[in-house]
Amino acid sequence: MATHTEEKSEIRCVFCNRKLSREEIVRYRGVISCRECARSQRQIPSQAARPFFLLASIGCIVGLMTVEFNMLYDLMHRQVLLPSYIPPLPMYFAGLSIAVILQSLGFYAINRPINRNLGIEVAVVGLVTALLQIVSVMDIIVNGPFVMIEEVLYPKDFTNYFSTTHLVYSLFMLAAGLSILVEIGRTGIENGAIAAGALYIASGVTVASVYIWPAVGLVHILMYVVVFVYFISRRETPVEKTITTWGYE
Repeated sequence: MATHTEEKSEIRCVFCNRKLSREEIVRYRGVISCRECARSQRQIPSQAARPFFLLASIGCIVGLMTVEFNMLYDLMHRQVLLPSYIPPLPMYFAGLSIAVILQSLGFYAINRPINRNLGIEVAVVGLVTALLQIVSVMDIIVNGPFVMIEEVLYPKDFTNYFSTTHLVYSLFMLAAGLSILVEIGRTGIENGAIAAGALYIASGVTVASVYIWPAVGLVHILMYVVVFVYFISRRETPVEKTITTWGYE
C-alpha cells in the first residue's frame, strides 16, 4: 500500500513533463528523465559540422574587422560637422552581410542534431538580414549616400534611412544568442557558450537602442572575439553521455 508521501510526490521527466513511475526513471546529465527522452537527447555525430563551424569562425573574423574599421573611421572623422561627414556604410553593410551569412551556417550546424527547425529559423533570419544589408549597399552605390528630407540633404544612416536593416540585424543577434542558450541546455553548461550567448543578446539590445559608435563597436568587438572562440572550439562529434538508471533497478 502506498504511503502518504508516495501518493503526494510526483516525479516527472524534465523534457516531456510526463509523470514517471519508479521503473521508468533514468538519470541523464544529472537530471531525471524518462528513457525515451534521454535517448532522444543523446548527442549524435554532428554530420560533418566542423566545416560549418570553421566558416562561422571566419565570419566572426570578418565581422570583427568590419566593426573595428568603422569604429576607428568614426572616431577619426566624427569631428567633421554633418552633413560633411559620411559614414562608411557600404563597407559596413558589405562586411556584416558576409559575417552574418557565415555565422548563420554555424548556428544551423549547432542546432541541427536535435532542434533542426531552430537552426533553420536562425539561418533564415540571418539570410534575410544579409539580403537587406546587400540591398542597402546597392542603394548607396546607385542612389548615393544622401537622402533629401524636407528639401534638406542628409547623409544616409541607421536612424533616418536604414532603420529596418539595423533592426533586423539586431533581431538576428538576439535569435543567435537564444539558440546558443538552447544548445547549452542540450550539451551542458559551458562558460564560453554562456558568454557567447549573453554577448549576442547584449549586442542585439545595444544595436537597437544605442546609436553611439564607440559603445556599439566595443560590444561588437568583444562579442566577435568570444564567439570566434566558441565556434572554433566546437567538436566534430560530441561525446555521448551514458544513460544510467536512478537507482531503482
